[in-house]
Amino acid sequence: MYFNYDNLEFRYEPFPIGLAKPLMEPGLYKEFLANYPSLDRFRYLEKLGHKYSLSEHFNPRPFKQFINSNPLWKDFQHWLKKGDFVKGILNELSKRNLDLGYDPDMTIARQIRKRISHRGRLNWS
Repeated sequence: MYFNYDNLEFRYEPFPIGLAKPLMEPGLYKEFLANYPSLDRFRYLEKLGHKYSLSEHFNPRPFKQFINSNPLWKDFQHWLKKGDFVKGILNELSKRNLDLGYDPDMTIARQIRKRISHRGRLNWS
């Protein structure tokens, strides 16, 4: 929906690296820029390399206020969170014979069981 993978190209050595250019339609990108939050919404994080952050993790209230006040960013956030972004990426990787072994529809409990089972098979010697 938001990203276009028609121009996605990969370099496979020494490991796969992909580039989709342009990733987003230029008019939509300009709309995102025009609706970018002001600096006063961001939190200064000296401990993390003197950066500014507007995120669910570091300052959830201003993040949520911004997302809920801006229809474009709210829809984008919803698109990311509901899984369409991940499914789209995995689909594009699969078309290029790249399998990360991740199933976005797998429940949390099943993911945990899979990890525990996998660790039990590792040879620690």
